[in-house]
This record gives sequence, structure tokens and C-alpha cells, in this order.
Amino acid sequence: MKKLLIVAYLFPPTATTGVHRAAKFVKYIGEFGWQVTVITADNRVTLAQDNSLCTDFPDDLRVIKIASFERTVVQRYIDHALGFFRLRDLVGEAVAWRLGRFYRNREIPDQHAPWGRQASKRAVKLFESESFDAVLTTSWPYSDHLVGLALMEKFGTPWIADFRDPWIGNSNYQRPEESVIGKAERRLERDIVNSSSAVLGVTDHMVATFRESYPEIIRSHFKLVRNGYDLDDLPRVNSIVKTAPLIIAFVGSFYRNRSPLVMIKALSKLSLKGIACSDIQVVFVGGMGGHDCLFEEYSVDGYCQTLGYQPAKECYRLIADCHALWFQSTDEDNFAVPGKVYEYMAMNKTIIASVPKNTETMEILHKAGSVFQVDPENYLVLADVIYDLVVRKKTENLSCERDSGYVEQFSRREQTKNLAGILDEICNDNKVENNILIDLKIKEY
Repeated sequence: MKKLLIVAYLFPPTATTGVHRAAKFVKYIGEFGWQVTVITADNRVTLAQDNSLCTDFPDDLRVIKIASFERTVVQRYIDHALGFFRLRDLVGEAVAWRLGRFYRNREIPDQHAPWGRQASKRAVKLFESESFDAVLTTSWPYSDHLVGLALMEKFGTPWIADFRDPWIGNSNYQRPEESVIGKAERRLERDIVNSSSAVLGVTDHMVATFRESYPEIIRSHFKLVRNGYDLDDLPRVNSIVKTAPLIIAFVGSFYRNRSPLVMIKALSKLSLKGIACSDIQVVFVGGMGGHDCLFEEYSVDGYCQTLGYQPAKECYRLIADCHALWFQSTDEDNFAVPGKVYEYMAMNKTIIASVPKNTETMEILHKAGSVFQVDPENYLVLADVIYDLVVRKKTENLSCERDSGYVEQFSRREQTKNLAGILDEICNDNKVENNILIDLKIKEY
């Protein structure tokens, strides 16, 4: 078995959306001849935990957890201490301000940079005591790649830099190009791209953007390994759910520019068309970001349920018990294909996508079949789609026809197989380079 080190700040039992990619790589990579060690963060203090996410890891998996004094951790401990001494209201804001000043220039490329530096030191010690065939660092956070840089500089081990989201090309990236930090982060991304053996993106659009940003680097340096679904996670259920109301599920969180407003307006429109609460229920699973106040404002309380964060298995059960799945994205999200898209396709449910037409997400969904596309802000068309589903459900069983052969390529196992092929390729390339160097030294001698 070849040995792989994966560096993932976000890794189970931490319960956030960013953990699943690394977790599924770990689950399946052993089938293709790789034994894994993971370096991750000990972030029990700051993030929710879900031990059920760890149940299908291989027995020989080694996980090294590293704590660090990054700002969020220190702030949590300070808040706890101030609360104990009843000083939070008196000095809490001043302490937070001073803490921010202290960390300001220490958080490049992100707020987890202190952890990245600690993880780099631990990884170097690990490599000094045993050998590894390859390294995979996966971001976000981009601080994970600091470890890959350190190991490449010191040991020259083949290294894949995996980007779940773009960095400098991200629509949410706000550092001015001429600022000191902006220049430093652009230089750091270039160092990561140039030093790595390969760079992974999760969509065609993302890979193409990397190639356009770094035209001097050979195109094959940038490779595609998508996110996907795991059949072992999905309940074996009939795709036809026999319940009284039409149930539409939304799984995910609302934040920044994402809100449920378009769905809420659509429900308000449906109420005016005579569709009652007994005809339709929309279930929101995940954080509402304060947007649940809109339910009362638009008088749609009776149409909506909010369940907050749920463990992964419960999310899948809820999906299995609904008739249709809704999700949304904007023009700014064109680089992304939400991970839930693959799971929605595999669950064989009707999908309502509030997504721009000419996006990679819609290209995939149209090929899979059984999807209704609606422009992200068009609540009137969304209301019409839902109305038709309600009417159809009263007279027929809602079923879904999907191209299972097309969908199968997006399984986590298939995507991990792609990763294993890339790992084998860069390891073979490294052996060839080493042999050439040895030959040159022999000739020089």
C-alpha cells in the first residue's frame, strides 16, 4: 500500500459541509492501493460535532488532531472567562478589538493561518520519522496548503493542492489587488500552484479559470475531481412518497446574499391562488440566517417548517420522505456546483432549481433529467411550477425519470478512483524525475 497524507482542517466529526469531500476520499481511497493519515484541527470548541460521520472510515486510518491559538478559539475562551467574572458587557468589545489588532497581519491566507503553521511543523516532524508517497491538501481553509508548501520545499514529496472553492477568483474575495494583504495572498496562491504537482478543481468552470489565470503552466497541471454522492448514505426508499401535502425540502443554510425570499414570495402567491397549507409544506433543514422572520411578514407561516441543523443521516431521511427538492444559486455561484445537486440526483427526486440557465449546474441537471429550472429571482414562475406539482399530485403519483447511467459517474467512489489515478500519475512522474537526476549525477561523476 502506498502512503498518503491528507491535510484537512475540516474533517469529521466536525459537522460542516466542507468535511464530506475529504471524508469520502478517506473512505474509498484504500480500494485503490492507498493508506491514509489525516492531519486535521482539534476544533471541538468552535464547531458542531457529529460522530456519525466517522462510522465508515477504514480501521487503519490514523488521525492527528492539532490545536492552535487562532482568533476564534482564543475569543471563545476569553468570552467564557469574561462571562464567568461578569465582565463581558464591560470590556468584551475592547478585548475583541485588541484581539483583532493582534491577529490582523497573522491571518494570511485566512483566520486559520496560525493552525496552518502549527500543522506544518507537525507534518515536518512526521515526515522526518516516516516516509509518505504523496500529500493532498484540501481547502477551504487555504491555510491547509501551507502544509503542502512546507513539505514540498523540505522533502519534495508529490503534492496535490485541492480547491473545493476558488480563492483569488472567488466572487466573495474582497482583498484589493493593490493592498499589502491582497498582494501577499496572490503571491501565495501562485506559489501553491507553481510548487504543487497538480491542482484540483471541483467543476469544469473552476479548472478553466485556473488555466486562464496561469497560462504559463501546462494545462494538464489543473485537473477535475468533482464532488458527488455516496449511495451508502442514501436510504433505500421508493421515489413515490404517499403523504397528503406536497412536501418540498430545502437542505442547506442561508447566509450573505442567499435568502429564502423567492420561495416565500412564491408561497404567498400560491395562497392567493387557493392553495392551502394542507396542500403543500416546505421544509427548511439548516440555518435560516435570521430570514425566518419573513414567514410572518408574508403570512406563510403555515406553509413552512424549519428544522435547523440535522445530522447527515437525518437529512437524508428527510429528503427521502419528500416529493421534490429545491435549491438555489446566483450568477455569482457560476463556478460552483453545490454538493447537494449530486445527492438530489441520486435520490431520484424531482428537482426545482432556482438557478441561472447557462451554468454548469444546469448543464448537469438537464442531462440527468427531471428538473424544473427557474430564474433565481422569478417567484411567479416558481409559484407556477409548484402549483402544477400540487395539481399533479392530486391526480397521479409523482414519479421521476432520470438517466441513472449518467448519474453514476458522480458517485464518491468513482470520483475517488479519479483521484487515485492522479496520485499514481504524479508519483510515477516523480520517480522518472528522480531517475533522471540520478543518471545525471552518475554521468557527472
